[in-house]
Amino acid sequence: MVPRAAVTVDGTPRGWESRADSGNTMRRSFCAECGTQLFSESSGNPLNMVIRVGTLDDAGGIVPTVVIWTGSAPAWAHIDPALQAFPRQPG
Repeated sequence: MVPRAAVTVDGTPRGWESRADSGNTMRRSFCAECGTQLFSESSGNPLNMVIRVGTLDDAGGIVPTVVIWTGSAPAWAHIDPALQAFPRQPG
């Protein structure tokens, strides 16, 4: 999750909107050419957005600080006990 104001998007991604369990509108944006999911935004948190780390040219300097959606993690998932964890999307 990053501050929305710090992000510049080149090109015009395609989007898809849905209603989250919270009632907020979720907008997921995809590459218009290949369909790769790029980022998502919630109407309930307009100051931040979630960028898919796999879409970055260099993710080497990114260090996780929290783990989200632990409540629906599969039994085999490793959740780092040193990180703050949320069973759902933090609000």
